[in-house]
Amino acid sequence: MKLTASSVLPEWKKRIANAKEHIIIFAPYWDELVIDLLDHCRKINKQQGNASLPVTIVTTDNPTNYLISSSAFAALEKAHKDFLVKVLPNLHAKSMIVDGNIVSCGSQNFTYNSHFNMKELSILFEESSSKTLEGWKETYTSLLHWEEIAEEVDDSLIEELRERIKGYEEVEQRVNFEKSKRQLKSAAEREKAYDVRIYNGSLFLTDKNISYPDILALKRAQADKSDWMTLIDSNHENQLLFVRMNEQSISYALRTLEGTITLPSGSELKYVLGPNNQSNTSNLLITLSSNLDTHTAYLQLCYHGEQPTFVNWRTNKVKWEGGRSTKQLRSDLEQLINSGTLLDEIFETFKPFPVFGDGIEKIGAYVSPQSNTLKLLKFGKHPIWYLS
Repeated sequence: MKLTASSVLPEWKKRIANAKEHIIIFAPYWDELVIDLLDHCRKINKQQGNASLPVTIVTTDNPTNYLISSSAFAALEKAHKDFLVKVLPNLHAKSMIVDGNIVSCGSQNFTYNSHFNMKELSILFEESSSKTLEGWKETYTSLLHWEEIAEEVDDSLIEELRERIKGYEEVEQRVNFEKSKRQLKSAAEREKAYDVRIYNGSLFLTDKNISYPDILALKRAQADKSDWMTLIDSNHENQLLFVRMNEQSISYALRTLEGTITLPSGSELKYVLGPNNQSNTSNLLITLSSNLDTHTAYLQLCYHGEQPTFVNWRTNKVKWEGGRSTKQLRSDLEQLINSGTLLDEIFETFKPFPVFGDGIEKIGAYVSPQSNTLKLLKFGKHPIWYLS
């Protein structure tokens, strides 16, 4: 018996590779790691000329357990087609049985996040000594009983769970969206207010002794008068505008940005960034497309100045249209999303955009004429104007 604070994935792989009779995995939280483990087992058996071993995965039908990873539910769907998967209410134990021997128990989930990122504590049991431990027989009997009474997963249960997950996701996304707006408002309350007025369609500072570049300098924020900056209008449900400043005024505004970004592989994608009026869980929609193929990608973002949060379409961050995307394109997008630089890339490429063009209006066309206070908030690289 061994107590360890290291990942037990290597031991799982070793014991599964040597399995001869059967495998039972108790996994309330899991993802494609389980599929990879069992595929590894199949490969070993095929090389040795052995028949596939019977495998049972005992998990839970609690929908919140499948929100830990966008790949968790996908792993369930795949495993259901290839292995016996059963659900047991209130399961929280993480354990594995191979050929009648308990391999491990502890806090580590059957997920790559637990393996790579989390601080876990587990006990590993040697085959030769585990059955001599006090309580082993009773515990082993309990595990087999749990496996026996668990309900087998079928297509109807998969669909029921899919709908329940969707409901939980929507609630969680709405909560996060409202939380983001509250945090923005709280941050604005701590900042200095500048009096403004709408005149001739532009947003003028009433104090002639200060300029918009002065305000940026006081916050040690970097932006030129030629840059397009973000403005959040609290009078209109925190609508996002992209605006250009002069010395004393903000005159021109856009609701939508269009341009081209370069992907990590070197290829280019056209983007359209604008309001997401169809959602109450996100306020920005990014559409990405290429001249070289028919693939179009849609991403939803919750953005109120801080690091943007990507909001899932069901279980995926990207919704594709126009056929299956290429592996390289999916890899490029995943890299940009995970690095948190996608919005940075868009803002950087749009900065030199000319002040005249389609969709550009005076800011007075978008904001309330009663707007009278402006603040500057600084979140990371991008300063943001907050209008109230």
